[in-house]
Amino acid sequence: MSLAPSRFSPILALLVLTAALGVGCVNPVTPETGSAELSLTGSLPNFGGVVIGTTKDLTFTVTNIGASDATLSPLSSASLALTAPYSLVGGTCQPGVNLHALSADTCTLFIRFTPAFEAHVSQALILSYQDPTLTTPANSKLNLDGYGVLDCLNHFQPACPTPLPALSISDGVTYDYKSVAIGATADHTFLVTNTGRAAGTLGDLSTLGLGLAAPFSAVGGTCATGASVAALTGSCTLIVRYTPMSQDSAIATMTLSYSGSGAFTATRGVSGTGVLDCHAFPQPQCP
Repeated sequence: MSLAPSRFSPILALLVLTAALGVGCVNPVTPETGSAELSLTGSLPNFGGVVIGTTKDLTFTVTNIGASDATLSPLSSASLALTAPYSLVGGTCQPGVNLHALSADTCTLFIRFTPAFEAHVSQALILSYQDPTLTTPANSKLNLDGYGVLDCLNHFQPACPTPLPALSISDGVTYDYKSVAIGATADHTFLVTNTGRAAGTLGDLSTLGLGLAAPFSAVGGTCATGASVAALTGSCTLIVRYTPMSQDSAIATMTLSYSGSGAFTATRGVSGTGVLDCHAFPQPQCP
């Protein structure tokens, strides 16, 4: 059958040609589908220096910035390829969680660094996930780095030196009683302080035990022979008396013996000068 020519024939011919070529709205092109891509952001991957005996946690946010959905694989320290001193300790990410493509879907990973040595430790955190556009699991990687720091004062470790006491006696290199009248006495209280990391046991605190002799003598205080002075904050007192017998200058060294993983001493010089005060303290040599 033949089609009679009409004034609509050019329009029909154009429609037939368009359909045959597969252009325009008759056969639209479908965009190509991309794959998923997970990013880990939020905290610096560098843990920095962490005191041995303590821990530091960092939080990482997982976001799908790819063009396909991502389903998280089982999560554990081992599945993230982490070994000590790094570990997974929590977060909102769970196995099977689906992070939709180009969405606001996120979850978090809490990673802990627990150093045991004074050394840099670098590891790669590897997060595996399922991507429906791929036949095998995909993964995202983040490099972690941190190092251990010794703090033997607050967190003693086997690598720290043996704790020792460190006793000191107050009042400078030498304490000067200055001028004291013959027949009179002058007492001074010295503070003994332990700044070491171990307690110190006091030795003989008698006048002889302190290495003193007339005109100096030990007459009291809270320190006691055989007593313990606590580490870091411990203290006690020694009272030493000066009793001049002549108009001469006297100089001596007080030596405090103590022990604690060894034998130690602390010293302090003492000095004084005797003077005549014939009005207050008459002496045979007074006129």
